[in-house]
Amino acid sequence: MIASLGVWLLDRGVRLLRMALIHYRGFGREKASLLFKHFDARTQIFADDIHGDVLRMDFETDQARWKIGQHFFLCFPEISWWQAHPFTPSTRPSRIGTRQSHSYLIRTRGGETRKLARLAHRKQDAACTEKVHAESTSTNVVVSGPYGRSIFERNRIPNDTNILCVAGGTGITYILPVIIDVLSHAQTLSPSSRALELIWMIRRKGDMQWISEELNRLRSARSANFKIRVFVTREEPVNNDGSADTHEAPGLQKEPGITENEINELRLETDSKSAISVVSPILREETGSDSDTSQNFVIERLHSQNVKALPSSIDRAHPDVSALMGEFISNRVVCGPSQVFASGPPRLISDLRNAVASYNSGRKVWKGDEKYDVTLVCDNRLEL
Repeated sequence: MIASLGVWLLDRGVRLLRMALIHYRGFGREKASLLFKHFDARTQIFADDIHGDVLRMDFETDQARWKIGQHFFLCFPEISWWQAHPFTPSTRPSRIGTRQSHSYLIRTRGGETRKLARLAHRKQDAACTEKVHAESTSTNVVVSGPYGRSIFERNRIPNDTNILCVAGGTGITYILPVIIDVLSHAQTLSPSSRALELIWMIRRKGDMQWISEELNRLRSARSANFKIRVFVTREEPVNNDGSADTHEAPGLQKEPGITENEINELRLETDSKSAISVVSPILREETGSDSDTSQNFVIERLHSQNVKALPSSIDRAHPDVSALMGEFISNRVVCGPSQVFASGPPRLISDLRNAVASYNSGRKVWKGDEKYDVTLVCDNRLEL
């Protein structure tokens, strides 16, 4: 009993010391009288009345670099000093100096995160009352960490290893540093040495604003083998005249648990260029002004005649990740093994596990075809 209590107290003491060092080093040089001070995080609000607002928080610290995949505990003193929650930064740690940038995406549902959203809205309303236009507000943050293990160390992964990153919703924070780190060194690799692809599933096209700056940098990346595919799962396409596109196509497959009336509301658009799943009844690649013409950036949609009327079983729809992985391995991988990094809801991760298992083939690898050597590194998230 006493020994256990001693270990617990030692652990708490080390954590408090690490937290104090981060905050002291961040402000001690400017205000020597302050031994401890919170960070002021720039907070942006992305409103979503149905699924919960998303907050983006950005701030800088003076600390040693962490490893990709590690997380931090964030405490918000304006709400409570007694609670801290784990979040994974979407930024790649800097290798130069000790100044590190932190960026987080937080889906606000209930409890502490909901209080955080209300606080951000109050500050935004106060700025509007004072007739000050502010795209963001400031939130006090206390940081503790990093914790967890590294998921990606570039010097330990061969240059011919192909990388597929799959994310659902705010799970993009888990895999974005991997993509950024690989692309930052892509110029040292030959054009055909590695295939790199990002698949991101979001509810609405506007959700891309969460990481708009990062997406712009990724789209301008000088890598012929890099591709981004964004799947919009909850938003109705719009025709050129502004009306909803209710085009129906034959070939709908029935998912277990969906009634015939629900089936009548859905149609599956068959497209040889797109991967379709029975859990994502309608998939359409965007055309016209609502699409991107670059070769490495594609937006595709899952839609219905009336998105709001979809049953709860369809609300968890996502593209067929097995088919997407098959496209990646068959069409894009030239040689070498593949590594899949993923973060999303349990159903997505489960489908990915099955897909990775199905595409692994010891017999083919034994014969020298390494493209069928596929591994999965994943992080479970509870929302999409």
